[in-house]
Amino acid sequence: MMLNFRALQTPSDDGEILIEPAFDLLGDLARQNRARLAEASGALAGAGWAALRRHTRRMLNIPDDAVVIMTGHQPEFIHAGVWAKHVVAQQLAETLDGVAVNLVVDNDVPKAAALAIPGVSADGRINLQHVPFAEWPAGWPYESLPALGREAIERIAGEVARCMGSAYAASMMPTYLAALREAGAPDYVTQAVAGRRAVEASFGVSLQDRRASAVWGGPILADWLRRPRAFAEAYNAALDAYRREQNVRSPNRPIPSLRIQDGRVELPVWAYGPGEPRQRLFVEPAEDEVRIFAEDVLIGRVAMALLADPVAGGTAIQTVCRKALRPRALALTLWARLLACDLFIHGIGGAKYDRITDTIIRSYYGLEPPAMACVSATLRLPLPRTPVSAADRFAAQRRVRDVFFQPDRWAMDVPEAAPLLAERRSAIERSDALRQTNGRNRPARREIFDRIRAVNARLVELRPEIVAEAQQALARLDVRQRNDRIATGRDYFFALLPREKLESLCRRLRAVGNGRAVL
Repeated sequence: MMLNFRALQTPSDDGEILIEPAFDLLGDLARQNRARLAEASGALAGAGWAALRRHTRRMLNIPDDAVVIMTGHQPEFIHAGVWAKHVVAQQLAETLDGVAVNLVVDNDVPKAAALAIPGVSADGRINLQHVPFAEWPAGWPYESLPALGREAIERIAGEVARCMGSAYAASMMPTYLAALREAGAPDYVTQAVAGRRAVEASFGVSLQDRRASAVWGGPILADWLRRPRAFAEAYNAALDAYRREQNVRSPNRPIPSLRIQDGRVELPVWAYGPGEPRQRLFVEPAEDEVRIFAEDVLIGRVAMALLADPVAGGTAIQTVCRKALRPRALALTLWARLLACDLFIHGIGGAKYDRITDTIIRSYYGLEPPAMACVSATLRLPLPRTPVSAADRFAAQRRVRDVFFQPDRWAMDVPEAAPLLAERRSAIERSDALRQTNGRNRPARREIFDRIRAVNARLVELRPEIVAEAQQALARLDVRQRNDRIATGRDYFFALLPREKLESLCRRLRAVGNGRAVL
């Protein structure tokens, strides 16, 4: 069963969840994916799919016979919609007597190094404050980021508590920050995972975490190096098909096509060393070897004969390269869906883009792509709502405009305005007459227009408080709109939420599929 992509809409209401397909279908999808890949004909670089999946399970340290439900995300400040995937993955895995795995995408680059925290000030404004976690070099992937020191963690804890005020104690941030202190981690990713897992443990949620940097590659990468042009062409064709279907005109959206030029072929892989930004990977196949480049720098060679064995070749690739090789987004989920899991659970964005992966799997591997699922939710912080209707804002904007351009609507009760209103009416009548009799006399029409504006300005001078009142009313609506925009955001770190809201979300997610999906 394919996803109903029209159903992949962000849940709009607080507490609303999205599970597509329905939870009671997911067990059957996992079983069907498992059986189809185990029986799939054809081979990947000379090896059968069943054998390669067993090899990948050993790399993941997961039993061959375990049903694997997998999801994944960057080790960033995930919101409740992302966390919902973890709850559903565990629920489904338990129902199937399987294993829930979270891929920690530590090869991605942080979008921000600060935690966004909204709070209500004394004057009623909702302000968005940002607590910096560290000053990380631009372009460094997560796996290269050093651990936070104890002093930094204490500073962060103090600033978070100050920004949250009375909401801090009821949130899960004390649990998260305590785990950061106690992690004793070698790097930031390990700390971030420890903090997230501590919060999850409070709700009985526990997934097996696997870092993408440690498990991705192997036979999939060996095959791409062996047939780079064929793969790149299939990848680009899938992107072109997606762009046509979605009416996307930019050649760089949603992601750039792979470059094929001068005998070199780009693959959807990053290359980088410690403390280096990511670089694009190119390969140059020859008769007996493949040369591997990070942009234009040669970083390794691998014998073509070795790549004929996908397991041995996949192991050898990283040993011959002077830089780490890491997947881009589609490369990671392609590997996960074909080799690592029985059902992959995406968020909304990932599920929509992974239609491209479906096309690659069909065209390049000759397989019907394994079904995937999508899970999300919306959970909002308990902040005051101040909604403003479109009609209210339009009326306030119209009021400000009328003060300046339609003063007759408010100045009728101002005695000293009478002669100015009469002068204004006379000028408007002359303007109308001129438009009808000599509409092309632009200088004359402009002179009358300027006179009307001058009269309007003199009328406004009679009652400056009306101008101020109209502008202040619009400004108050602007503040209310800004407050509401911040208050209704759904992307805040899930540990900022009160425990009871997260408990409620867990109960609802678990109730959806309690005992309904079976192998």
